[in-house]
Amino acid sequence: SNITFSNSVETIKFNTFFDCLKLENIIIPNSVKFIESQAFYNCSSLQNINIPYGVPKICAHTFRNCSKLKSIII
Repeated sequence: SNITFSNSVETIKFNTFFDCLKLENIIIPNSVKFIESQAFYNCSSLQNINIPYGVPKICAHTFRNCSKLKSIII
């Protein structure tokens, strides 16, 4: 599964995608300014994520237990 956010999203909240075991790829839009702690916690199939350059804050443990994560592009 893939997720693409709308351009109106500014925050990805705490545990938003907790335990989304089939999530594989994420593209985050330029509108996001904050990714809270554990937003993608235990997304064990997550392989790739694109984070735009303008995201000023990514909290601790955002990608905790993402065991198949191959690349984070910022």
